[in-house]
Amino acid sequence: MADLPPRQAAVLEFLRDYQASEGRSPTIYEIAEHFRFTPANAAKLLGKLAARGELSRQPGSRRSIRLTSQVAAKSMQVPLIGRIAAGAPVTSGEHVADYIDVSPKLFDPPADLLFRVSGESMINAGIHDGDLVGIHLQDSVQNGQIVAAVITHAKTNDPELTLKTLRRSGGRISLLSENDDQQRFAPMTFMGNRDAIQLIGVYCGLVRARALGQR
Repeated sequence: MADLPPRQAAVLEFLRDYQASEGRSPTIYEIAEHFRFTPANAAKLLGKLAARGELSRQPGSRRSIRLTSQVAAKSMQVPLIGRIAAGAPVTSGEHVADYIDVSPKLFDPPADLLFRVSGESMINAGIHDGDLVGIHLQDSVQNGQIVAAVITHAKTNDPELTLKTLRRSGGRISLLSENDDQQRFAPMTFMGNRDAIQLIGVYCGLVRARALGQR
């Protein structure tokens, strides 16, 4: 970082520290708040760092910053999410059960977090019980994408992380299983402006349980 202008060097150091501690990249607004920049100035600094080859960004995602060292690495550490506490964001540090070394080539777009699949609701999409699925954090998701969402369990009222195919119709959100047994794995329907549902991001790839020697 010796040849970088001071402000660019400071932002790059912040990005490295933030990703090491949080297991994800900061948003432009978080960078701006930390340095007391405007979001526009933060975006310009990121653009200059990208032009220098220090980082890359994925269009359409708020947490899209990838440092060059991560892009070029043969492996990268991705946080494995464990439990979810009521009212807390799924990406907060307290939910990280472990960090897993994986190849960046396994995921497109890049994985910001992993979680272990429990059950057979997505087997027609090639996603099986015990697999580790990668999730790319982003706010906007499209019909037909497989998404990770936090919903409220019908019996316990506890937050629950689920992986399903998204369908939208007006203000209605449906989460659909990919399994022929639609009675056992029935669709879940929510009114987006009323029911408690938080879309976390999109499915971007997986690591087979047997590849990790786990099941």
